[in-house]
Amino acid sequence: MSSRAFAFAILSRVMRFDRETNKILATADNGIELETGNINVVDGNVAVANGDIQVANGGIQVDASIESANRKVASTSIIGTSIGTVDSFLKESYRSARYLISATNGTDYHTIHILLQHDGTNVQIVQFASIYDLSELANYSADIDGTLVRLRGTPTKAGTTLFKYNVELISS
Repeated sequence: MSSRAFAFAILSRVMRFDRETNKILATADNGIELETGNINVVDGNVAVANGDIQVANGGIQVDASIESANRKVASTSIIGTSIGTVDSFLKESYRSARYLISATNGTDYHTIHILLQHDGTNVQIVQFASIYDLSELANYSADIDGTLVRLRGTPTKAGTTLFKYNVELISS
């Protein structure tokens, strides 16, 4: 399993945070190698580089994209008002998807939920819970291009529209 949640579970099994000393404690036999700015857990499948994990008041903050086999947090940009691909996934691996998208163009914002499903040939989408400050920033559609199901966005404003999204994929 390559899930970040699994990686943190392994990390919490071999390390603990001492609230009295505000330090992360580890035993010598847990397979942890500590280097400047890096934590590598041997045989635990965790690698953190460049100090990306910060512990403050007992919490863990990760400054990175999170991705597992069926979940992803990512972003993409589309310049201008031409259609572009917001996200895509393998049609043979996944049958449906649930997106939460936050689009930004300058100081305008638009957040929307999208449910998507396909039958291998056709794609259906439902858009709901759409909120925006001035106007919608994109229109959404979906299609199949070869082996990929694509969620497409057509920005409604000139300039660059940034699409930040969370997606959960359901297998075929």
